[in-house]
Amino acid sequence: MADRRTKKGKEFHEGIKGLKFVFWLVVIFALIGGVNFIVNLF
Repeated sequence: MADRRTKKGKEFHEGIKGLKFVFWLVVIFALIGGVNFIVNLF
């Protein structure tokens, strides 16, 4: 039982890692897009 629980916990943490990775990708793209937008305004 404990083995299955730790495996599930590992998968859960991997999922959080994936979400963080996607989150940072979105943030980086938003920053790049914002900079491009501001540069285009001037």
